Amino acid sequence: MGVFDDPMPSSDEYDAVTKAYIRCTKDGIIPHGEQKAMIQDIYATSGQLVYENALETLHFPQLTMPEKLASMIVDAIMA
Repeated sequence: MGVFDDPMPSSDEYDAVTKAYIRCTKDGIIPHGEQKAMIQDIYATSGQLVYENALETLHFPQLTMPEKLASMIVDAIMA
């Protein structure tokens, strides 16, 4: 759980990383409104978001829809 306690290191290089967001529409842990706020924060802080899409699944798409998630990640890389 230490990853949640330690602050994320700051780096100018982070700004150079292309941003993407895959929402989970049935997420009971991070509600839709909070996911939308995170997307808006990406735009506000980086001015970029090259890929945004949604999966109709719960919080852990890597467990419930791994193939579809992997496909979306590849799509985001190619965007």
